[in-house]
Amino acid sequence: MSLNLNGDDFCYEQKEFYASPENVKTMGRTVFKDNELYMIHSASYIEFNFVCRVLYVDVSAFMKENSRLAVFVNDKLVYNLTIDIEHGNRIIEIFDSETLHYGTAKLVKLNSAVDSSIIKINKIITDENGRIYPSEDRKYKMEFIGAEMTNGFGVEGGRESSGRYLISEENAIMAYPYLAAEEINADLQVVAYNGFGLLTGYSEDGDLIPEKAFPQYYEETAILPDGSLCGKWDFSKFQPDFIIVNLGTNDFNYCDDEEKFELFYKEYTEFLRKLRHLNPNAQIFCILGIMGDKLSEKAQYAVWDYCYDYDEAAMYFSNFQLLPDKKETIGTSGFPSRNTHIKAARELIRVMRKYLDEEKYRL
Repeated sequence: MSLNLNGDDFCYEQKEFYASPENVKTMGRTVFKDNELYMIHSASYIEFNFVCRVLYVDVSAFMKENSRLAVFVNDKLVYNLTIDIEHGNRIIEIFDSETLHYGTAKLVKLNSAVDSSIIKINKIITDENGRIYPSEDRKYKMEFIGAEMTNGFGVEGGRESSGRYLISEENAIMAYPYLAAEEINADLQVVAYNGFGLLTGYSEDGDLIPEKAFPQYYEETAILPDGSLCGKWDFSKFQPDFIIVNLGTNDFNYCDDEEKFELFYKEYTEFLRKLRHLNPNAQIFCILGIMGDKLSEKAQYAVWDYCYDYDEAAMYFSNFQLLPDKKETIGTSGFPSRNTHIKAARELIRVMRKYLDEEKYRL
């Protein structure tokens, strides 16, 4: 089949590749089914090396209106695109020329699970002599667990924003998980749902919303945009060196008395036990404080007591004091701005360096 997608005079015979493990490196809790790759969570990505004259990627949105996709070539951001369900498949031109190109391409989903569409990678297209293959694993593997902040909700918004969810104001590559992973050369997996907490989902009135308690979904691959689940996650696919837990901010309004504080402590401890069982070799860092520290003390006691009871030596707590001052810009509904995310990434790396063996972990 001739390949002439940009209307130039010359054309090539094309070669098609699926986004399979043989062809691309995949990060995030993705699903590969019927030769299509489904990117569900924010910061999920594919990355591959290429040797070709022509490179296109065929993508589409699935199950919700739209989502955004960032495209990097040799670590340079070349596209920030909205992929919408209305227009069907979208053919993204990475390059198309008579010159042979060598390098690495990376496609990152910018928006969160549930609130945005799934992005499908249908196929990757090169000239007939083109070749692609998975990029190498990075030095470390990091998993981030959380909610809005972890997804970069509101990072491109501001004080004047409406507060409702907009894909244009959420950006995973501006959020502290992606920034920290890039800084220490780590592959990244984000498991985060907007509005979810440890005991309950966010409620202005302090109501209990147990169906938005995060721990019950940790073993699932993902919650889909229609609210359904898509099967258990295979933890052998990604065993992180570091896990960062940022849960509790959405529990603030519900936890308004000592009995609920104690319940938060108990559930936090249970979640730590689940994390350790499923990730036996990970260094676990629990953080709070980026948007307030109401529950930081209870989370800290949960970590300390767990370490004491189970002789745990690879679990830590840190209270981030990073609330923006009056002069600093903020994102949507008071969520962190890009500057605050940069500070959070730096603080996380500082904390990790403080606790980790410098000889073993050269961050």
